[in-house]
Amino acid sequence: MRWQVYTSLAYGARGISYFTYWSPPAYLGLYRDGKPIPLMAAVAQLNKEIKALSPELCQRECLGVFHAAAPMPIPEDSEVQVSHKDLVVGFFGRNKTIDSLMLVNNRYNQSQTATITLKRKTSLEEFDRQTASWRQVAGNSNGSFQVELQPGDGRFFRIKN
Repeated sequence: MRWQVYTSLAYGARGISYFTYWSPPAYLGLYRDGKPIPLMAAVAQLNKEIKALSPELCQRECLGVFHAAAPMPIPEDSEVQVSHKDLVVGFFGRNKTIDSLMLVNNRYNQSQTATITLKRKTSLEEFDRQTASWRQVAGNSNGSFQVELQPGDGRFFRIKN
């Protein structure tokens, strides 16, 4: 569920809906006979994260989506490069200028560490979905940033000039 939601957001989705929300047991809804299924707790957490992220995402347009590996690799001349091959990378910005990105772990059952490299000397901030605020990401001595991604998780970053 997490992978589906964050991949959709990386592609520029402006909303998420769940089919079917309430249904008889045969339709596999999130509520069955008026009772939430175990997955409902995960969906509620995702909805909370999306609500926090929404104001930031809605201020920006999706400027491109890439997979860190084929068939849609990040162009070599991009200002942002990502080391790991199992990621979906959505670039966002305003006025056709990239100012943020969303990384999504394409592995829905395994965590992984990715390295973000920015071509210009800039800083990186991550949007904290729990506090709905930005926080500085510590960089390596070479100006790259290590990011740990949980299975299927998506993380939103802002590039600061």
